[in-house]
Amino acid sequence: METSQKQIRKKIMIIVWKWRDMERVNELVWDEKKFDYYSNHAEEGKGVFFKEYAVEYSEICPDAYIVATPIYNANENTRRLLDALIEQYIRNNNEVMLFLHRSNDYEQIDVDRLLDRFKGRISRCFLFADGRDYLYYKTQKSGILDDVGSFHEQRDRVTGDKITIYDGERIKQPYFDRVWQYYEIEFETKVFQFKEDLFDQWLPFLLPYNTNDISRSALLSALRKKESPVLEFRLKSFLGKYNTEVLSKLDPEENFEDYDALDEESKAIAVLEKEEGVSYIFDDCIANLKYQKSQGKEFISDAYEEARSLLDVAIYGPETEDVSKATLRDIAVKLDYLVKVIPGELD
Repeated sequence: METSQKQIRKKIMIIVWKWRDMERVNELVWDEKKFDYYSNHAEEGKGVFFKEYAVEYSEICPDAYIVATPIYNANENTRRLLDALIEQYIRNNNEVMLFLHRSNDYEQIDVDRLLDRFKGRISRCFLFADGRDYLYYKTQKSGILDDVGSFHEQRDRVTGDKITIYDGERIKQPYFDRVWQYYEIEFETKVFQFKEDLFDQWLPFLLPYNTNDISRSALLSALRKKESPVLEFRLKSFLGKYNTEVLSKLDPEENFEDYDALDEESKAIAVLEKEEGVSYIFDDCIANLKYQKSQGKEFISDAYEEARSLLDVAIYGPETEDVSKATLRDIAVKLDYLVKVIPGELD
């Protein structure tokens, strides 16, 4: 009975983005009365501040929808309106994935807030931007969005066939299924690939003929090779060094060198993401992993914290101290375990 109930749950993507056919919703466009009304009558806002698109039937997602909304993260009013919209769709045990556009002023702190606010009723919450995430069609030729505010549409240059994500009635398959399945395991995949790339560079240090103790400078130098672009910055992102609460502790004037360096490094990752069509930044991943603790799955959030802490101390501890082979092997074990416990299919 439990399995059949899971199979008939509606699968819903709420995508907060710069939708071209809807005016942006912020404090400049809407007045207080409008926010008050629709925050209390969200169901009447269809066509006003959100649109709902049914998805073609499939065995994977037999009852699915995309909800599009252009709400900006401007103030308490816009956040209250987004909460009301989410509340409408998480009813009846629906499975909801929430996608927040970074350029609509969303960041990790908003992922934290929403996961805490809806406590287990949102399946996952993601940040996306700039045509560099799988959600966009052009990254892997599988997503659903274009770069300018609509569902992707084009003619195939070879066959001349029209590629249409939305035909005016329903979202086409298999596009929805591909995106849904990708994001079900995105965090797991991201940590796995990070671990693989990290130890591709560190493997020579673990060979028998090398010394047992390795300098931190050597480990960092290995991450800065041309064949592993921005790998050190990905490491910092995994450790949470670009997170809002970390940057907020730096005074942009007094600590301008550190602040600017961290800002430039995070931008470098974003450039690589756009070039390769792969998500490398860990801010939304970290928020979702830490959130597992409030859901009674401390072993997941603890697994992340143990891997993060060991890596941080090993790589960014005192420069005068070396790192042993045993510590590197321990890091590999911690990351392997984290991959296994993150909900997904790789393990």
